Amino acid sequence: MDNQGSPPLLIRRRSRSLSEIPELGPSQATRDERRVEMGRQPSPLDVDDLLAEILLRLPALPSSLPRASLVCTRWRRMVTDPDFLRRFRARHWKPIGVFSTSSQSGRQDISFSFLSDQLGSIPPERFSVSVRCEGAGGGGDDCAWEFQGCRHGLVLLINRTRYGIRQMLVWNPVTGEQHLLGVPDFSDPSWNRPPFNMSGAVICPFGDKGPFKVAVAWNGSRSAHVCIYSSETGVWGDVVSAAVQSESLFVVGSRNVILGNSLYWILFGSQLRILEIDLGRENIAVIEVPLPPNACADHCGLCLTTLGRGGVPSLLVMSANLRAQLWERMED
Repeated sequence: MDNQGSPPLLIRRRSRSLSEIPELGPSQATRDERRVEMGRQPSPLDVDDLLAEILLRLPALPSSLPRASLVCTRWRRMVTDPDFLRRFRARHWKPIGVFSTSSQSGRQDISFSFLSDQLGSIPPERFSVSVRCEGAGGGGDDCAWEFQGCRHGLVLLINRTRYGIRQMLVWNPVTGEQHLLGVPDFSDPSWNRPPFNMSGAVICPFGDKGPFKVAVAWNGSRSAHVCIYSSETGVWGDVVSAAVQSESLFVVGSRNVILGNSLYWILFGSQLRILEIDLGRENIAVIEVPLPPNACADHCGLCLTTLGRGGVPSLLVMSANLRAQLWERMED
């Protein structure tokens, strides 16, 4: 079919003036403005306070904070901040575990291992400290660092040599912070030698972020002695003593408890006694423990507890047949 006679196809372009373009209605304009405004508002992850609250709610797994630290420099700085770590620990859990020591080449390593299976994947090296053993002759053969206890997130170690106590170390296993304390001459004039049976305790009333005190107790000739170090002043206080009646030979127990504002140790001798230290006034007293003669017969362990009443610690006596007796002080 011949289409040469068909009319040509005309293409017209229609133009519209600005007056003919319809204006946006109020609802549509509001939606568009809201979208723009929302785009300008910061994300919760951009506000440090909100981000900290979000990160505090991460599960207490070994990988939680390390993974969060890989997101960016800002997140890494936040999750490694000491204040954030204290809040994280206070919100989630208190680690339960054991301290162990190992010695090699004149150094001693003290590490903390978790007992929980969930936290068992954390290597002990993460919470460890390596200290040098310095004996009287400069070597480490006659020296050992002994674990004295931990309280309020701090650990107390004593450097004991055959010539007495040389140094003490207050260590925070989580932050790695260390405070090395020199020990003054605590020689007992009646013995003319430094004390060897010395026990120590660290106290931090405001948690591991505040000032701390170190109290040491040792036995003398018919007397018990105590001295307290304060991190606020950086010096040791005066030695305070209390007589131990009719007892020529006794030792200070290795474990202690805090009740109120007082620190307590057991004094082992022909008769059990309790040494009380008022941490505020820094004075001491010896409390008699009038137990029946056979109360501690065949025991396999004695320790102080805060389970009882009467304003002083109770005495827990553990027997070999897996039984325990709780002796507490009763007021008349």
